[in-house]
Amino acid sequence: MSENTEKTTRPPLSADARQAALDKQNVNARKQFTEKFEGTILKIPTQLHCREVIRAYKRIFHISQRNWWIATNTPRTQLKDAELAMKVESGMLKKIEEATKFFQGQLDAGEFKAKEAGADLSLVSHGVSFSELTPVVGPVSMKLRQLFILADKFLDMSAALYAFSEISGDEANKN
Repeated sequence: MSENTEKTTRPPLSADARQAALDKQNVNARKQFTEKFEGTILKIPTQLHCREVIRAYKRIFHISQRNWWIATNTPRTQLKDAELAMKVESGMLKKIEEATKFFQGQLDAGEFKAKEAGADLSLVSHGVSFSELTPVVGPVSMKLRQLFILADKFLDMSAALYAFSEISGDEANKN
């Protein structure tokens, strides 16, 4: 770097500003890609209840779907390399599957703990929920949608176990 060139850094965004920026990018991805997608779209009802999961969904679902399509379509159409496209998609699915296995393991352990303690998980209800017809255009978006639903169930179960005093407040907050 020369003496005349000063490095400028932007101050980090606040959590609210970062959330707003990511929400806007996700909405733009939906408008620019999903709503203009010229192919088959599955519209699947999705309902989420936990604030953290809803926020994550609103931040990344449509961006991730668009990025999957670009990352697999570009090698296939522009580079004529279907094998590369398959490797990219396989890598994405593997990462989602790892997270899915984690949440499923946590759910299984929590359900066992609830059963042993006689905690009735059917009492879980919600005052607020987020619903949409989720547009799904491929396997990555389908698995990602399922991951969000699983994470939502995990947080529901965690809150119930805390209410039944089966996990500590620290453990519930960590979840």
